[in-house]
Amino acid sequence: MSRITLIFIGMSLLLACGHSPSQTEKKEMQDIKTVKTNAHVNISGTRIYIIPPAGFTISKSFAGLQNKSILIQIQEFTGIVHKESTAAFSKKGYEARGIKIAAYSTLKVNGYLAEYTEVIEDGKNKQVSLIFGNDDFSAMIVASYPQEDVQMEQAVQETLQTLYLIN
Repeated sequence: MSRITLIFIGMSLLLACGHSPSQTEKKEMQDIKTVKTNAHVNISGTRIYIIPPAGFTISKSFAGLQNKSILIQIQEFTGIVHKESTAAFSKKGYEARGIKIAAYSTLKVNGYLAEYTEVIEDGKNKQVSLIFGNDDFSAMIVASYPQEDVQMEQAVQETLQTLYLIN
């Protein structure tokens, strides 16, 4: 068999099993480096500014953003060391609870140490969490959306890239 035929058969098997190359070749989350713009909105009760995805508004019932069915929760904890707050949401923390990790990256958010994790909840939803901070504070952004919603995944990823923290 030719090499092209083998590649075609392999791709067909991946698609038939419900996997796409983008799922199996997931890129790591890259460092976030932003400056505050006029498009950024402050999340009440935090020093965090973010550019909301299209169709999202600032929630009136929790710290974060929402649209009709999706929530992006954003919290900041002062006086909590970043390393302590990431224990339950770290790769080891998820694995200890038997939760399957779809993606995991360590990175920096405007110079602060961060951990990015994607997990699959109940086989239907993807939960994305980004936790960053230092010895004085820890901030956490959590979003959950249907696993097959590629547009929402892209919107969440683009929004995370706009994070800005006022010192």
